[in-house]
Amino acid sequence: MEQPDLSSAAPAGGEPKPIKWYARSALEQFLEAADSERARLESIIVDADVRFARSNAAVGMHQTMMELLLDAQREVYEIRHRAELEAAAIIDAGEAEARLVLAAAQPAPAASAPDWSRTDASSIPAATPVARAAESTNGEADDEFFRYLKGALHDELKGALQDEPEDRWEP
Repeated sequence: MEQPDLSSAAPAGGEPKPIKWYARSALEQFLEAADSERARLESIIVDADVRFARSNAAVGMHQTMMELLLDAQREVYEIRHRAELEAAAIIDAGEAEARLVLAAAQPAPAASAPDWSRTDASSIPAATPVARAAESTNGEADDEFFRYLKGALHDELKGALQDEPEDRWEP
């Protein structure tokens, strides 16, 4: 290698003289190596850009999936909440209906027995015959039964008015 002449590198007012530091073949080899290194680095950059784009897509997909998952969880919560409210309303309606059915099925409170001591016999209406199916051909059994009931009722009222206990028929 030749030593450069530093004093002749940039003469005043003239053209610079070529520097003769490296041989032309060495310079050509250096430029070829630089070009191949540039190509190698550019391919690495392209590969890195592709991987970066794929990772961005994956991150974007992950974010989208997370948002969808959170939205789905919110919707499930809302649906569940509405279902619980609807179930509570159905249960309340069923319980109210059950209370009504139970109230209708329970017998009415027993009315107190009539106080016959304050009733006179004339205030009791006479028994009216009840139309019945043809059990007997002449109706004598029905007439006899009604006479018995009327007599028993009259005797009971009469005993209550006199405040004397009589021999009463008890079922």
